[in-house]
Amino acid sequence: MTYEKVREVLLNDWDPNGINGQPGADDEYDAYAGRLHALLASGSSARDIEAYLIRIEADPMGLAPNRERARQVAGLLVQLDREQHD
Repeated sequence: MTYEKVREVLLNDWDPNGINGQPGADDEYDAYAGRLHALLASGSSARDIEAYLIRIEADPMGLAPNRERARQVAGLLVQLDREQHD
């Protein structure tokens, strides 16, 4: 999966800050996209990806983690990554 696709999923599907569509928001989650890209490239499971998203929401964002959203986005990222390799 490309880094750009990870960025897109974070902004469009995860977006815990609710900033999608706001001017200049395209890079809001770039600090996390690189690590997620690396996790996917190393074959991490959806559960590992989910745990990482939950950790981000809790700290450094200081939000109450949305576990269901994290689970869905992790599954989507892993599915998209697999489809790319099929």
